Amino acid sequence: MGSGHFPELGAHKACYISQMELLDEFGRIIYPGEKDLMSYVSKSECYRLIYCGDKGGRVGSYMFFGGPPDCEIK
Repeated sequence: MGSGHFPELGAHKACYISQMELLDEFGRIIYPGEKDLMSYVSKSECYRLIYCGDKGGRVGSYMFFGGPPDCEIK
């Protein structure tokens, strides 16, 4: 998933999403705070994510995510 690397490897290896925005039920943009988010990974044995918070500016809220493409749950 992502780049094939775990999120702990950071920006030079892992995949990331920045400038995260959510839409409310009326289609308005919401900028998520850490308390507004809940992490969910469908195959936690294979993949991980790290929410890094809101750094402001061009980065905004961001997270790293990923794991190896050949992971199998046994």
